[in-house]
Order: sequence, then C-alpha cells, then structure tokens
Amino acid sequence: MSVPAGVTADGLPVGMEILGKPFDEPSLLEIGYSFEQATDHRHRPKTTID
Repeated sequence: MSVPAGVTADGLPVGMEILGKPFDEPSLLEIGYSFEQATDHRHRPKTTID
C-alpha cells in the first residue's frame, strides 16, 4: 500500500510503501490509515475543484 509521506523542497509529492504478509490487507489498511491520520501529510491537490 502507498501512503502520502510529505513533499520535497520543490513541492513534489513523496510516497511511502507499506508491505505486509499475504492476505493481511486489514492490517495494512489499519497501519496506512493510522499513518495518514498521525502525520497529516495528505492534502488536496491545488488543481482540485471545490
């Protein structure tokens, strides 16, 4: 699973990949969601229309 992990000095997005054991998707989703909530790295792109 890939999750947002911040941006570079140039403003380019950086992602982090989380790997797990086969058929352990629930754990991966829990870890990925927890990481996103704890770090607040996910932001809406500027090109998104409200």
